[in-house]
Amino acid sequence: MDDFIKIPLTALLAFGGGFWTRFFLDRRSERRTLIRTVADKYIAGISTATRSEDSHFRLGLLQRSGAALLTEQELASVVETVVGHGSPDPTKDHDLCLEAPLLDIIRSANAENVDIGSAEDYYRWLLNKFGTHLPPTTE
Repeated sequence: MDDFIKIPLTALLAFGGGFWTRFFLDRRSERRTLIRTVADKYIAGISTATRSEDSHFRLGLLQRSGAALLTEQELASVVETVVGHGSPDPTKDHDLCLEAPLLDIIRSANAENVDIGSAEDYYRWLLNKFGTHLPPTTE
């Protein structure tokens, strides 16, 4: 292959490789920042709360902190940060009456503007969503 073709081709491949590497590194950095932001908002909210033992309040605070934007692994990372800070685990001791994953419940409630921090609003939303036939609990 002629040198006049190799040089531009190599430059083009290097530029493309650098562009995609930077794109993925930026995306990873954004996700880490989002995880930290959600954890910080939750910790700030729970530290000033008087109802920190209320499981609905903790889930509502998690929802308002932006947990619906996270993946399952990212949510686990937030929970690990929160527990490491000495706050109660927001994903434990809840009685949501659904077999769906917690993140799906938070996303669905977010999409319908339901605050799961209020037990009354949450159960009213469940009745409207499923009628009188609630799904079985996981007891």
